[in-house]
Amino acid sequence: KKRHIKIIPQISFPSHARSAVVAMKNRYISFMKQGNEKAANEYRLHDPEDQSEYTSAQLFKDNTICICDPSAYRFFEKVFNEIKGMYNAAQLPMSTFNIGADELPYGVWRKSPLCSEFIKSDPKINSYQDLYNENVKLLNQIIADGGAQMVGWEDVLLVHSEKSQSEIEVNQELKNLNFIPYVWNNTWGEGREDMIYRLTNIGFKAVMSNSSAFYFDMSDDRDMENSGLNWSGYVNYKDSWGTEPLDVFANKVNLRSKGINQTDIASKEKLKAVENFLGIQSQLWTETATNSYEFDRMLMPNMIVFSQRAWSEKEPWIDEKTAEAQEPLLNISWNILVNSIGQRHLPLLLDLYGGIAFDLPKPGAIIDKGKLIVRQQFPGLNIHYTLDGKIPNTQSLKYTEPTKIPESSVVTLRIFDSQGRGGNSIQIK
Repeated sequence: KKRHIKIIPQISFPSHARSAVVAMKNRYISFMKQGNEKAANEYRLHDPEDQSEYTSAQLFKDNTICICDPSAYRFFEKVFNEIKGMYNAAQLPMSTFNIGADELPYGVWRKSPLCSEFIKSDPKINSYQDLYNENVKLLNQIIADGGAQMVGWEDVLLVHSEKSQSEIEVNQELKNLNFIPYVWNNTWGEGREDMIYRLTNIGFKAVMSNSSAFYFDMSDDRDMENSGLNWSGYVNYKDSWGTEPLDVFANKVNLRSKGINQTDIASKEKLKAVENFLGIQSQLWTETATNSYEFDRMLMPNMIVFSQRAWSEKEPWIDEKTAEAQEPLLNISWNILVNSIGQRHLPLLLDLYGGIAFDLPKPGAIIDKGKLIVRQQFPGLNIHYTLDGKIPNTQSLKYTEPTKIPESSVVTLRIFDSQGRGGNSIQIK
């Protein structure tokens, strides 16, 4: 509150819930051993007889809650109210609640006796899609009764089919749901690049959370020394900054780099209902952030670059119609930003909260006609090098301008911040 930060809780339901499923399974076993069947079933999240076959995106086979037993909703309501109690204790309203609910594996519940009986017993439910729709409506009611707005990933609003993460059809039964989707799944070339525009244009307020631009845990290139994932492509700082939220197809330089032409995007939907576009959100998932150092490195300066895109007006070069016309103007704007980051913002981070271990990207270098020429991502940091193949430290030669070097030198370069912390090195001959 003091820093004007709004915290939105997320409890994923029914997908990505393995920790809850396993915990409540153990709770069930414990109470059954005590002979207390009523307590055992109070918050049970699994059907012991379920033989459904599915595999989640993370290769789990037991990460989804059984939504065919009232105990699942008792559990959700209990967790919801406990979290709301924390907000009450802090004298803050809990106005928004995120149910996550992305990547629901296809095949869940189909061989669950509990679900089969549930479907037979309710005339409103004739399919597993109906079953899921009922689940969403029940969650929405619990959250609304608690005074909050339900939000979650866009998967909630799409038809649950064998297409899984490539599905683009909106579930008509949920078209009038009071729900704000956070639209994440838009990997270039997979057909969902315009999903947020599809949803905003039919009336949903939505937040852009693009994995192809705003996921800080995506690696920026194929360098094996760069931690991060690449399932949504390689995402570098320039890609993130160069994304135009109101028209992701407007950056022709980016499209060209990905081999995408105008024919490929001709059928894509454009944003018409601008009033429904709420803004953009960045994400930092921590599968590969194995310690605080890696977390800091992924967070900064990614957050600075993202903030520039989130809070500044549309870049003037974006209105140029071709990549050739955009590129020189784009590079001028980018050069101004990276110099500002390297010379002003990164030094400030060293003094915040005891210092943030921001990313120190490898420099780029060539030897041209006997001269060492070096560039860095964020000008203003220190570059040190050696000529004998040894890893540089702050006492090594400092690079300030193109420098003549002896023939047959094995040049090793490394970037350092002003406190002597170094990044990974590169070597050229």
